[in-house]
Amino acid sequence: MYPLSQLRSKQVNVMTDSIRISGLSNQYRSRNPARILRAPRSLAALTLLFCSSTLMCCALPAALVMIGAGSVLASLLSWLPAIVVLSQHKLMVFGIAGISLVLAGFVLQQSSRMPCSLDPALARRCRHRLSQGRKLYALSCTAFMIGGFCAFILPIIHQSS
Repeated sequence: MYPLSQLRSKQVNVMTDSIRISGLSNQYRSRNPARILRAPRSLAALTLLFCSSTLMCCALPAALVMIGAGSVLASLLSWLPAIVVLSQHKLMVFGIAGISLVLAGFVLQQSSRMPCSLDPALARRCRHRLSQGRKLYALSCTAFMIGGFCAFILPIIHQSS
């Protein structure tokens, strides 16, 4: 049998040979896996930004009015007039947030299938980054659902009562 160090070097050689056989260029072979795994986390953070805009346009004003803080909402609208613009274009805001959610979910799914490094420290860092990406994505989905409820379902419930 082979010692562990020889097994690792043989596994790396097999991986490099399979990349060479598949016809990928040197730029793909030299990519740093930790750098590739930053993309899903960054995309999940960008998706969180888009989904938080759904909270700003719809959930925050609805929540302030429901608790009787109309004067706070009026002062907030004078301080941040962009909330009015977001509220006027809520279909576009939700469309962009929904597309970014789908894209981030796809990229996160694909990155979770990528192998982590054989080095224990790099593997732990890889798993931590994937975990961070999943948490950001779950937070984004939650923000999107809360914003969607306040923008589309809550007005229907309010009209019927």
